[in-house]
Amino acid sequence: MAAPMFASGGEPPPEKRIVFLGDSITQAGRYIEIVEAALVAQYPESNKAIIPLGLSSETVSGLSEPGHAGGKFPRPDLHERLDRVLAKAKPDLVIACYGMNDGIYHPLDAKRTQAFRDGMIKLHEKVTATGARIIHLTPPVFDPVPIKAQVLPAGLETYKKPFEGYNGVLDAYSQWLLEMRSEKKWEVLDVHGAMNAALAEKRKTDPQFTFAKDGVHPSADGQLVIARVLLDAWCLKVKPDGTPDCESGSQILQSIQKKQAILKLAWLSHVGHKRPGVAAGLPMEEAEKKAAAFDTEARNLAKPKDSPASKCDSPSKPVLVFILAGQSNMEGHGFVAADPKRNGGKGSLEFAVKDPATAKKFAHLADKEGKWKSRDDVFISYLERSGPLTAGFGVNKDKIGPELGFGWVMGDACEQPILLIKCAWGGKSLSVDFRPPSSGKVPYSLGEKQDAAIAADPKILGKYYRETISIVKATLPKVKELVPGSDGKYELAGFAWHQGWNDRISDKFNAEYEANMVNFIRDVRKDLGAPALPFVIAETGMNGPEEKNVRALSLMKAQASAAAKPEFKGSVAFVPTQAMWRTQVQSPSGQGYHWNTNGETYYLIGEAMGEAMKELRKAK
Repeated sequence: MAAPMFASGGEPPPEKRIVFLGDSITQAGRYIEIVEAALVAQYPESNKAIIPLGLSSETVSGLSEPGHAGGKFPRPDLHERLDRVLAKAKPDLVIACYGMNDGIYHPLDAKRTQAFRDGMIKLHEKVTATGARIIHLTPPVFDPVPIKAQVLPAGLETYKKPFEGYNGVLDAYSQWLLEMRSEKKWEVLDVHGAMNAALAEKRKTDPQFTFAKDGVHPSADGQLVIARVLLDAWCLKVKPDGTPDCESGSQILQSIQKKQAILKLAWLSHVGHKRPGVAAGLPMEEAEKKAAAFDTEARNLAKPKDSPASKCDSPSKPVLVFILAGQSNMEGHGFVAADPKRNGGKGSLEFAVKDPATAKKFAHLADKEGKWKSRDDVFISYLERSGPLTAGFGVNKDKIGPELGFGWVMGDACEQPILLIKCAWGGKSLSVDFRPPSSGKVPYSLGEKQDAAIAADPKILGKYYRETISIVKATLPKVKELVPGSDGKYELAGFAWHQGWNDRISDKFNAEYEANMVNFIRDVRKDLGAPALPFVIAETGMNGPEEKNVRALSLMKAQASAAAKPEFKGSVAFVPTQAMWRTQVQSPSGQGYHWNTNGETYYLIGEAMGEAMKELRKAK
């Protein structure tokens, strides 16, 4: 006899090890994070293991449409890995959400419907045969409204694009699952019905409203609707935005998100699968150790203030970690000292501090004796150098980059201590050197010599993207030693990008800069496990407002357009910099590509990036 779906009174399930299975909607996992955070907030002493094993593109039916993913690979079949999931994860409870991909976006068909049913029955029987319980979730909705130009009508022989009435197919799949509640005593929660109802309600006032801009993958609001089905069943409380309904709800959710970001890839790698393009996770032992730290953090936040386990004589706030990356202008070539031999010292940071015209703006950087101040709340790690933030963390100790202005703004704005991780190398392009993984291979020739070099060593592409991610991951465990007084806890708080010169000198690099920038942001967020990491992009605005070069104008437009993508609303900002340009007459040199090595300019760029980041964090 099956166990009751819930403990008496609508409490969470008693099982300790809970595995979530599903397709890309489950792999995205926002609804899992919301549910786990609410569970931890209400039951901080519970010891449930929430194991995320959703896999993008997967079906329970074993079906795959012809030419899926451009012909690169068929859809993975859950049953190829299910035995390994059960053997390695050892669940007491499985929550499975399938159906979206199982009709392969074609009209309702008896053969495909039967494949879905057979696959679901096989899943149910295999899980219950182990002694575990299974709860089925009906599939989310398919929404043709936002993609009406990309769907096909009924009556066609072939469907190379989704059928416009595909949500009706999901209606039928969901109805069958609900019937199994009475016929076979299956435990089924109706996500599909909840999303249909929520969508209909929203469209009463906004006919174009959607939970899924691509018709399939729910936004954060859509994932919250899915989560509420479980939350309501288990009597878990959240605020309207999905954060736990308690004082530390937002921080608890953030800790759980960090935990889940580590576990989802680790578990997929540990179990194994046949879906190309999924990043490898950490070894399971290492992943569980790191995840446990975030789990403890979340539970301590949830405990009552007078709980002995949460007391500390001098509680340490998590360090806010900001990543600064780019090419030579992020390295920083702004002169610090006012050398009379360099245009009388004009354009140096020292000149800006002493010149009556700018002294009021820059006086805070030096003490009464003219020595550069060091922040005691902002620290920096830049390749082989580290320490309190002060002037001299540019390409060498005599130069500054944007880090000084950025760090000063964030230090003044934030209560927590700050660590800047700077990753910058001169002469590097986004199209080749920082090329993000999802941009793939360069679709054009780079010239005979460079083509041959890449053919011999494909790792040339994206080398400095990978190096940036590697440096960040290697630095984060050192937070305690880099930030005096820290206990090692941290929050990835933002990413600041200043790069572009090596892309603006090529028409081909220019043409794909916007796409590469968008992919860069997505990939960094994914690889660092920070899906909403705030980004600021500083304009490559050297030559100032009078710029006429076509490629330069094109690149600046691409930078602004990338930041303006609807998916990045409220989390990515474009920072105009042309107004910070100083002419050669006002500067230590005529190196236009290095902002004429003007220290004032580099500080102002960093300051503007900091102000933009501050606003993004307010919105967040």
